[in-house]
Amino acid sequence: MAMPMPTSKATAQKDIVGKGTVVSENKSGGNVTLQHEAIPAIGWGPMTMEFKVKDKMLLEKLKIGDKVQFTLVPQGQDYVITSIK
Repeated sequence: MAMPMPTSKATAQKDIVGKGTVVSENKSGGNVTLQHEAIPAIGWGPMTMEFKVKDKMLLEKLKIGDKVQFTLVPQGQDYVITSIK
C-alpha cells in the first residue's frame, strides 16, 4: 500500500521511527508486514501494511508476533525499512 509522501523537507530528512508487531515476513522477497502504531511524523494512524526492507538481512531474526521498532526512509512513492530491531 503506497502512502502519500511527506510534504515537508524537514520531515523527509529526519529518521521516521515506528513501533509494531510482525504479522508476516518474506525473507526471499525482502518485505515484512507490520501491524504498526500511529506514526505522527508522517501523519499515519495505526494500520497493518507491508514494507520493503533495504537489506534482506534485516529479516533474518524476525518471527511472526515479534514486537519491533523500525526506521523508515522515503523511496519513490513508498517507504523502505532501513533498520528493525
